[in-house]
Amino acid sequence: MDDGKHTTETHLVPAHGTMTLTVVYTNDEATVETTLARFEQLLEIEKHKFVGLDLEYTRANKRKNPPQEIVVVQIAIHEEVLVYHFCRYVKFKFDITTSASLVPLHP
Repeated sequence: MDDGKHTTETHLVPAHGTMTLTVVYTNDEATVETTLARFEQLLEIEKHKFVGLDLEYTRANKRKNPPQEIVVVQIAIHEEVLVYHFCRYVKFKFDITTSASLVPLHP
């Protein structure tokens, strides 16, 4: 998915039993916004609110000791999974050392 463009791919992935997951792989911020809005709607109607979250980070380098940065964000609700290639979104970075928010790369 490293084509230098905003890319979105959707795959149906068989899971256990008869369940099929809809997995959206993207590096496009508009797709992320749309998907998160759909997730919010699902959570509004659910009695038991459960969200799966996984963050993948860059490898630690003990010699240079740069802070690890988020590379991929995975969010799952029901049978829908969003895999966001955050490292491809160049406007912002996520700085876990100072806050839990997006920080502009170039203010």
